[in-house]
Amino acid sequence: MEISIASIKTKTITAKLRRATKIAIKKSMNQVGKEYKTFTIKRFRSQPAEWPPKKRPDGKPILVDTGRLRKDVVHLDMRLIGNTVKVAVKTPYAKFHQYGTSRMPKRTILIPPTKMILNKMKAIMKKELTRRLQ
Repeated sequence: MEISIASIKTKTITAKLRRATKIAIKKSMNQVGKEYKTFTIKRFRSQPAEWPPKKRPDGKPILVDTGRLRKDVVHLDMRLIGNTVKVAVKTPYAKFHQYGTSRMPKRTILIPPTKMILNKMKAIMKKELTRRLQ
């Protein structure tokens, strides 16, 4: 035997919950993207220790010749697609730095978020959901 209980109030609450969740996810994912962008810019500027050094007689930092890649890292392309934030470096040759070549070691620019960044992202999402559902 089965009993189905539904009321107008339940349907209204469910609809409100769906709307609030959708808005909260969109807003929090935008904030998450901005956090990741800041993390990537700081990491790029610090010239991470895992990047194999390059001998430069001119004293310029690794990955800087014209400054185009550095400029594009500062202006990362960030798009929200569904519940996913896509982050990309527009410079055509960034992929050679990201993955390396037979003549150049890889110097990874975009990395998966660290545990600290993931925790920050969770906090942002939790705060936004809590705010929307009150």
